[in-house]
Amino acid sequence: MRIGILGAGGMAREHAAAYVRMKGVEIAGFYGRHRGKVEATAKQFGALATTKMGRILRDGSIDAVDVVVPSGVHRDPVIAALEAGKDVFCETPIALTLEDADAMLRAARRSGRRLQCAQLMRFASHTVHVRETERSGRLGAVTFVLASRLSHPYWSTAEPRPFSTYGEPIAELMIFDFNFLNWLLGSPSSVTAQGLRGDRNAADHVLAEIRYPRALGVAEGSARMPGGFPFNTRLRVLFEGGLQEADFRIKPDGFSSSFVEYAGDSAGRKIRVPGRDPYAAECAHFVSVVRGNADPDLLDAVHDRDALRVALAARTALRTGRKVSLPPRTGASGRP
Repeated sequence: MRIGILGAGGMAREHAAAYVRMKGVEIAGFYGRHRGKVEATAKQFGALATTKMGRILRDGSIDAVDVVVPSGVHRDPVIAALEAGKDVFCETPIALTLEDADAMLRAARRSGRRLQCAQLMRFASHTVHVRETERSGRLGAVTFVLASRLSHPYWSTAEPRPFSTYGEPIAELMIFDFNFLNWLLGSPSSVTAQGLRGDRNAADHVLAEIRYPRALGVAEGSARMPGGFPFNTRLRVLFEGGLQEADFRIKPDGFSSSFVEYAGDSAGRKIRVPGRDPYAAECAHFVSVVRGNADPDLLDAVHDRDALRVALAARTALRTGRKVSLPPRTGASGRP
């Protein structure tokens, strides 16, 4: 199986590192706008480098395309790859507008090719364990979830990263937790939000409350932390009969994590889950989908569109100070 990668930045290298470890998978080439950058990335993996996207899309020997260009410019390369007959793996968020996301989903239907999105939290060991616990009923139903994701700014004076291209924090960061909440709790009915607005006229620290049929979800997302603050995610899941709490921090000298369960009156019990790289796991799942050996629904792009819908509703709620209702998804498959 041959894969072309559209993008040459950090996530392109992350995905490429996963593909080169897979049996029977070859990276056919990288596309990037800046010759020096794409050549450096391609050299690292012994692949073709090109600044002409068509060179990858017109190559009939390439089976699939991995799109890791900035979020706001996903639409054109994704649609072009689908129309060229390639299965597509697109980094999250699928887009920054529902209009773009819907155009991509329509292109996938027309082409008959798979459009999958990199929904990372469906492969992180602790979130998979939480979902398995909920499905088993061992601790009863989930009643409340707090998902927190705190980071320092992903932009700087040297790299301004305009939000129209890279996405503001409510989408670019919080999309991971909106996706997980939907995966765990189902289809949301409404969103309210509060937050702090930064000097770029966008909320960079947000608390969003998402109502589900039988549970409440709260997502906290921030790109406002001081530079020395370690990237941190926390997940607290309250069941009818217990609680699970996970904490993960990336530090200059590595990372630390904890995962604890409380049930009844017993002291917290450490939960041991398999250590695995969720980036590699989602890439492997995509490869298996293309080969016809895995469930395509898990990473179906429609689920990332659903998470984007929550993010955009939260942004509207934040700007208006009002609750935003979310009607049920249209169509049996959830596609517009």
